[in-house]
Amino acid sequence: MKKFSFFTILSVIVLGGIMILSGSCNKPKPCKAIITVMDTTGANLEAGVTVKLYAQVTTASGTAIGDLEATGTTDGSGKVEFTLKLPAIMDIRAEKPNCTITTHTYTSTGTYVPGKYCTGKAIVKFEEGVTNEKTVYLKY
Repeated sequence: MKKFSFFTILSVIVLGGIMILSGSCNKPKPCKAIITVMDTTGANLEAGVTVKLYAQVTTASGTAIGDLEATGTTDGSGKVEFTLKLPAIMDIRAEKPNCTITTHTYTSTGTYVPGKYCTGKAIVKFEEGVTNEKTVYLKY
C-alpha cells in the first residue's frame, strides 16, 4: 500500500476548498435603466419630468398595478436612472408637471406647427448586469 505524504494530503484539501469556495453563489449584478424624456418633436430634452415605473398585471378579472413601483425626476439633461436588484420588464409613464396640452396647428401659409403634449409612455427591460437606455417622447 502506497503512503501519501503530508504535503500531498494538504494540497488536495486546499485545492478542494478553493474549488468549493469559487463555485459558491454569486451575487446578482444590478439591473439598470436610463430613461431619457424628449418633447413631442424629439428635438428637446425635458427636465423636471416625473417618470414612474410600474408593472401592469393582467388577470382574468381585469388589469391592476403590481407592487413593484419606482418614481424619479429627470435632471437637466432629461435623464433619470433606475436600478433594480432583479430582472424585470416595467411600464413607463412620464408626465410633465404644470403642463398644458396644445394640439398641432397650421399657420396661414400652411406650415405645420407641432402641438405640445405632457405625457409619454413606453416599456423598459431590466437585465442583470446591463444598463438599458430608453427614450420616451411626450405624445399624449
